[in-house]
Amino acid sequence: MEDAERQRVRNIALERKRRQDAEKQRLAKLEVDAQNWRRAQAIREYLNALEQSAEQQKLSTEQLELLRWGHAKADWFDPLKPGVADVLDEEIVIPR
Repeated sequence: MEDAERQRVRNIALERKRRQDAEKQRLAKLEVDAQNWRRAQAIREYLNALEQSAEQQKLSTEQLELLRWGHAKADWFDPLKPGVADVLDEEIVIPR
């Protein structure tokens, strides 16, 4: 009977530990998502400032390409825009 009680207590502890680990993992993902969202916002703010500073003059082809590319990267970082694919997502294997 002692072994059965010990196993029951152990099972309860294992389940609590599993729930705790899942909660820690969920929190870590939330923190990463928040950091990535902040990164996306910072990139967008920078690109908006770049556009505003160039308002008086026509943007060059290079500047327009930077704006397009930068907005795409911000969208890639942004966890609120799921499913945005990017070359940075690719796992590139170099054949021997």
